[in-house]
Amino acid sequence: MNYFMLPGNPPATHFYELWREEFLHRLPLAQVKVSPYPLLERGLDSESAMNLVTEYHISNLRKFHQETGQKANLLGHSLGGHFALKILERESDLVDKVVLLFPFLRKPDSRGSKILNIFGALYPYEILHLTLMHSKKYLSRIFTELAHLTDEELLKTLHLVKHERETIAKNDGPVVIPPEHRTKVHVFYVKVDSWCTPKVLGDLRTQVSMYERQEPHSFILKAEDRRSLLTKILEL
Repeated sequence: MNYFMLPGNPPATHFYELWREEFLHRLPLAQVKVSPYPLLERGLDSESAMNLVTEYHISNLRKFHQETGQKANLLGHSLGGHFALKILERESDLVDKVVLLFPFLRKPDSRGSKILNIFGALYPYEILHLTLMHSKKYLSRIFTELAHLTDEELLKTLHLVKHERETIAKNDGPVVIPPEHRTKVHVFYVKVDSWCTPKVLGDLRTQVSMYERQEPHSFILKAEDRRSLLTKILEL
């Protein structure tokens, strides 16, 4: 089996690469690729930016398919779930299954909106970007995962937040999976999640396979949580 990972935001590749190694430990013959996010140019409107990110991931998937000669299982975590569904719409022939891990697909709850608004407010001010990067080593004493986030990934985070805020976070409409794709989609969720709300879960529950989990939305940060989810994914 082959797996194509679409990270969430922050796109801390370090943790997804650890998960990739854990996959390969369990499945030595598998091919597993983590698709990073591009560093977007400033000044792009958000719809164009999100389309560019989709195209970037699709390009990476096509290369992965050329290398392996096989369909891939898409693993979309949080924001990556949004792009996994976009890829499924465009490149279903390259996809075996889509596993959405606590996906961010529509307007978040009030806590999630506040987080997006705080970080989104930093986007227009490049001097604040530099200040944040210079402060990272101090902030990482409190938020230890920041130590594994590169300066470029920190910039990507701010850009992605800006565009998430202007697109996904403003969409309160129903989530609709095309009927011809529904058997391919599996959703892992927790009952309380700022980014994957009860309304979204209600929409998905009538269309695709759902699996309630105990791991948190931020499962990628802890080996124990990554490995327990891996066990379930390999059962699909």
